[in-house]
Amino acid sequence: MFLLLFSLMPIMNGCIPTQEVEPITTTTTTTTEDPTTTTVPYPCSACTPIYNTGCMGYGVPSPTNWCAIGEDIPVTYTIGINDYGSTACQTTLQCPSGTIAYFDQSGTEVEGNDGGTDSYSISCEEEGNYVGMWMTQIEAFPQPINLVTCRNA
Repeated sequence: MFLLLFSLMPIMNGCIPTQEVEPITTTTTTTTEDPTTTTVPYPCSACTPIYNTGCMGYGVPSPTNWCAIGEDIPVTYTIGINDYGSTACQTTLQCPSGTIAYFDQSGTEVEGNDGGTDSYSISCEEEGNYVGMWMTQIEAFPQPINLVTCRNA
C-alpha cells in the first residue's frame, strides 16, 4: 500500500490547480465592407450619352413632375453594328415601373410606343452618314432623338 501511495503522488501533485481560472468568453466581431460602385467607361466617341442627366429622382422637383435618374434604369452603352451596317453606340432602355419614356425631338417631347412603356433599342452612328445622331423606332419608323427621359406616369 505504501508503494502504491508513493507511485500515485506525482499524479496527484500534477492535478492540483495553482492559478486562478477565469471563465472563457467568446466575442464575435462582424465587419462589413462599404459597397463600391464600378463605373464602366463610356465606350462611344462621336455620340454623347442620351439619357437626361438633369433628372433628380422620385418626387423632385415635385410629386407630380419628376423623372428617374439614370442609375435607376440603368443605362449602359456598347459599341456594335446597327441595322444599317454602321458601327454605332447602342443602348436598350426600359423605364422603371411608374415612369413613361419620352423622347426629345428638337425641343418637342414625344411619348414612346404603347404609352411609353416599351423597351427601346437606341443607336447612334459612330461612323457613316449620321455620325453623332441618336435614332430609335417610334410608331414603327426610325426617328432622330436628342434626349430620353423616364417621367412619372
